[in-house]
Amino acid sequence: MFRLEKDETLSAETRNELVASLYRKHVKQLVEMARRNGCSRDYAEDVVQEVFQVALEKAEDLNASENQMGWLVLTMRNIIGTNYRAMKYAKRYIEDHEILHPKAYEDQLDPDDLYAGLVSDEELSILIRFCLDATPIKEIADELGINLEACKKRIQRAKIHFIKEFKKYIDGI
Repeated sequence: MFRLEKDETLSAETRNELVASLYRKHVKQLVEMARRNGCSRDYAEDVVQEVFQVALEKAEDLNASENQMGWLVLTMRNIIGTNYRAMKYAKRYIEDHEILHPKAYEDQLDPDDLYAGLVSDEELSILIRFCLDATPIKEIADELGINLEACKKRIQRAKIHFIKEFKKYIDGI
């Protein structure tokens, strides 16, 4: 169909036409083949897209192939194999890392320290109790000795102040 002599290269238009025609003709078959090889539907579609990306990059090799569908299948197998090896390597790496570093060090600041100074201590305390600790408003209101509606309003104002000050802080970075 698009056969060239050995030393010729494909024009961009011919390259695109070759790959597009093969895509239209074989995409469903290649997706099904990938699915039969254990790929999920989404992953199979991604693999087939990679196959045709390689086909665009190596259009001269594809064009020179006697069996273009075979070339596409072999490319798909290579992509699946490469991804499989990469996943196995990553899994081994994570397992080795967990053995070497069983308790990874992680910085965790107390929210009181992390957000100190953005809003008043009272507002920060109310926000932490309500947002992070999920303390019911009724319980917070009882502890503060105020009615439920007043507590809701304090939380609302504290959120507004916090967001305003946090935005200033972030913009300053």
